[in-house]
Amino acid sequence: MVLSARAGAVHRSGPNIDLHLDTLLWERLLGYDLSKRHRNWFPRSPFGFHSDLPRMLEGGMSGAFFGLHSWPFAGESAYVEIVRQIEGFHKLAGRDARIRYGCTPEHFEAGHRDSVIVGCLGVEGAHAINGKLERVEFLYEAGVRYMTLAHFNRNRAATPAMGVGANEREGLSGFGRELVAEMNRIGMIVDCAHLNERCRLEVCEQTTRPVMVTHTGVKGVVDHRRNISDASIEAVAATGGIIGIMFAPVFTSGRLLGTTAEVVAHVEHVVKVAGIEHVAVGTDLDGFIPTLPKEIRDMSDFPIFTECLTRGAWTDTEIRMILGGNVLKFLSRYQETRENGSLPEPGSARDLTGNQMHRHPFLDLSQRAGMLGASES
Repeated sequence: MVLSARAGAVHRSGPNIDLHLDTLLWERLLGYDLSKRHRNWFPRSPFGFHSDLPRMLEGGMSGAFFGLHSWPFAGESAYVEIVRQIEGFHKLAGRDARIRYGCTPEHFEAGHRDSVIVGCLGVEGAHAINGKLERVEFLYEAGVRYMTLAHFNRNRAATPAMGVGANEREGLSGFGRELVAEMNRIGMIVDCAHLNERCRLEVCEQTTRPVMVTHTGVKGVVDHRRNISDASIEAVAATGGIIGIMFAPVFTSGRLLGTTAEVVAHVEHVVKVAGIEHVAVGTDLDGFIPTLPKEIRDMSDFPIFTECLTRGAWTDTEIRMILGGNVLKFLSRYQETRENGSLPEPGSARDLTGNQMHRHPFLDLSQRAGMLGASES
């Protein structure tokens, strides 16, 4: 697909932000190096090898919310694995000037201005804290800014829509409600992706802060159990929240061979239900999705999505909102809850340069994990 002059201009005006990118999963599994260019050689680019710093920059990206992963039934070692990935990300940012840590509007705007990638970190699945609420604050101080309450397994906090133990009957557990309250207190964003409908609605009813669904499709376009209903869209929007739409045909097209235009249809549906300020992009690239939309090979092709948006009725301003502007506004709304005086500030992450980034300096893995009773055994 040839990029039009209009699409190119809108895309370059940035920041362009992906609400969910799973590339760190491949670093954990295969030692994948984000600094180097990779390629998926198979048709439709199944499962992974979709993104790295060269291709993110080539695709005009300004930043991404990077998921941190752990095996669902790993117990204490899951937490250790999360800590290891946090450490790895900060080491990467320390040695490669093309990527920075951050999760504020100012961080992403600065990243766009300087043509670097800004990475916000989030834990995918509350199983990783193994029932220990005190770990929320520690993870926040280490740089984690959001947590998905469940991934592909039922855990002590919540029940997913798909995966081991998935069902639509069970809502948040007592621990799950305590976890939401603690995340609200600390200032860690609650991510409602993967949750079943009941859990998601209960989070939205309880939370005192805006929430997000980092990566999803919508049932109003494709009635898949992983996708969210209009009731969920409305509930998330009512918190001041935001919803990221996936680049995963299995969810956005209802089949393996889908198109970018079908991704746009999910964006349009969120706008129809909740308004344009509540929709964003959460590609789920590198997240073991079976195929990508046929026009997209990897993150370097992200401008093709912008081109598809320009072929609709969207104004340039609206397209900018979808590509990243809404994420900035969401983060600003979240910041306002802190500035209004009820939210403490744990840690001291002040800027993107690493100057006193955290209250706890980086200790070695065993020391840091040991602070909260974890070990690698």
